[in-house]
Amino acid sequence: MLASFLPLSFSVIHAQDASSWTIFIYLEATDNLCDMAIKNLTDLALADSDSRITFIAQVHAFSDKAIRYKIEHKKLIPLEYITLTTSDKQNFIDANIWAFSNYKSAKNMLVIWNHGWGILEPVWNSMQKAWCLEPDLVHEISCETCSTRKHLDQSCTERVHDIQHRGFLSNAHTHTMLSNNDLTDALAQVTDQLPHKQFDIIGFDTCMGAQLEISYQLVPYARYQIGCQNCELKDGWDYGALGTHITPKMAAHELVQVIINTYHEYYQKETRQETYTISAIDLSQIYKLCGQLELVINRLVELCKNESELKKIIIETRLVSPGFCFIPMYTDLYAFCAQLADRLNTYQEDRLQALTQELYKLRKLAQEVIIANKTGTQMHDKAHGISIYFPVNHIDSSYFQALFAQKTLWITFLKEIIA
Repeated sequence: MLASFLPLSFSVIHAQDASSWTIFIYLEATDNLCDMAIKNLTDLALADSDSRITFIAQVHAFSDKAIRYKIEHKKLIPLEYITLTTSDKQNFIDANIWAFSNYKSAKNMLVIWNHGWGILEPVWNSMQKAWCLEPDLVHEISCETCSTRKHLDQSCTERVHDIQHRGFLSNAHTHTMLSNNDLTDALAQVTDQLPHKQFDIIGFDTCMGAQLEISYQLVPYARYQIGCQNCELKDGWDYGALGTHITPKMAAHELVQVIINTYHEYYQKETRQETYTISAIDLSQIYKLCGQLELVINRLVELCKNESELKKIIIETRLVSPGFCFIPMYTDLYAFCAQLADRLNTYQEDRLQALTQELYKLRKLAQEVIIANKTGTQMHDKAHGISIYFPVNHIDSSYFQALFAQKTLWITFLKEIIA
């Protein structure tokens, strides 16, 4: 039991030297992840870490209780038990304010640790006892270049994700999750307390954390983002290597490289090495990328009104673009742009040629926002670092609430294609 880590008395909180790093890991471990919570924290404690760097964690592993820890070399120090509220958002805010007000540093990283679903938000199905998304139904298309039947579905009965992978913050005790909008509201309150009003890094030690829609909503709150495009294997990050390699003077862009590289090295040694992905995203470049995406969408929507063949080409391209894990409605933005541009490049019409050039620019920007990207052998040509939600039959109702859907033209484009 996790409680076996606890000594008879708790330690006193001390502020850290403000010249170093504070790393706060927020672990929601109730949903089949208690074993990995113990493993990751133990690996971190066993690392030969620098005493000038603060590692702290909050773990929810049972009932409505969470435990706060400080992690030092060969020490996992319990600080206090807390009783959680019924609000996932408030629990997240309280934990972060506790962490970064008691342990002040010049540089800060928040690690969100649990299951993740990307920008879509599932609902708990009490009958099947599983988190469920709205399915994107079977889509059939036939033409000269594509004769296929694609099933982009997410079924409760077929899903074994929770057992095999680490998937934001699904609470098995209350059967609730932290919504994307609650996450951004919480980050706004938390970062207001930080010296620079922004995290240096927000890392998703979850599934589906490297997505354009998520990056878009994180821009005001962090400099860099780390996440996986597909399912993350249950072991998660290599915390032992993180603790060993991080140094007090390490810059944020150097630390993200360490996390990406040590993750890559960890899974290269595993038998499950073929399918992993992990990338680091420069959030300062996201609005520029989205601006180019808006330009492309405007052209696509306008052309699709009079070019029925173009809509068919777009759908064909999407159907052969990579899908990820248990949510195949997510695809790689770079791969989709590259394939669509290559297909359109065979047409001589000026309007399509102009669109092709804009797609190549979009592809280039999608590559530039990624400052580090590592994949398993099966994912080399599929995962270039950032994904986007792209169904072909049905738009999940939760997507309409996403900031990206409300502030950009992407939802207009999806409606046009699905129509």
